[in-house]
Amino acid sequence: MTAAALRPDLTISIVNTDNRRLLKDCLSSIPTGSEGLETEVFVVDNASTDGSGDMVAREFPGVHLLGNRERHGFAANHNQVLRQARGRHTLILNEDTVVRPGALLAMVGYMDHHPEVGMLGCQLLNPDGTPQTSCYCAFPSLLFSFLESSLLYAVLDRFFPNTRYPGRMTQPLDRCRETHEVAHLLGAAILIRRAALEEVGLLDEGFYIYREETDLCLRFRRRGHKIVYFPEAHIVHLGGESMGREPERATRIRLQSNLRYYRKHRGLLVAGLWWATSLAGCLLAIAWTTLAARLRPRGRQFYRALTARSLTALRLHFRLGVEGPAAVRKGCE
Repeated sequence: MTAAALRPDLTISIVNTDNRRLLKDCLSSIPTGSEGLETEVFVVDNASTDGSGDMVAREFPGVHLLGNRERHGFAANHNQVLRQARGRHTLILNEDTVVRPGALLAMVGYMDHHPEVGMLGCQLLNPDGTPQTSCYCAFPSLLFSFLESSLLYAVLDRFFPNTRYPGRMTQPLDRCRETHEVAHLLGAAILIRRAALEEVGLLDEGFYIYREETDLCLRFRRRGHKIVYFPEAHIVHLGGESMGREPERATRIRLQSNLRYYRKHRGLLVAGLWWATSLAGCLLAIAWTTLAARLRPRGRQFYRALTARSLTALRLHFRLGVEGPAAVRKGCE
């Protein structure tokens, strides 16, 4: 029997940072989600202090546990698993997810019947069962960055959920009911064909968190591998359970990741234009949320919170403008 025949169908890579309860729920959901598949499951415990590693060793003895002494980023952690994964496919899975019964079997089945597909995403759900943004119809652009930093993107998405307006990156809701090719996927649950990954390469560890999955999808597409959204498989995703505890740090890292993404794929000039465009968006957000707080007394607290968020982003933009470009340029060389 060949080595390929002995490979599991699926390797599952989960990174955990102080989310013991959620990790337990995630691991408990995998057997019914992958029933009918030969799987191997890895958990990278990212220097947790809540006893997560002990819980995995005690309650899930079949799981391969990798323990970090120091904390690393999303890409570096998952690459630990990708380097030793034996499965024909590898699932990058957040610890704040719950796999619905049969989801992983359906995803692997789709990949096996569509060899041209290199990466596959599923329908992510909120805990109440409503659909969550799971895929994107375009890669980041300067217009998107302006709309996002000005907080107008959320407004447009709310009032025009089915319209693909200029600068839109999230897939319109009316397309989320059907299987189709997309630009890139959300990193909470991505199924990757091993053979394609070996051709394209691992996650870029220069991204600590944010944009690493966008970067990988772009590299896959450039090599001719399709990225597909498959809504027949469902996974519940809580979202923001690690970085959500440190909003300012999350904003700083997001800005650094965006700068690196534009520098890597669009060049230094466009990276500079992104910085200026995003900065202008922050200034507009501060202006309109301040005005809204004065004109709408009932929503004053809400708009003041948005103003404070934009002021923080503005301060971090200026800091990034001073110290960021040289570090990002060096990391991309």
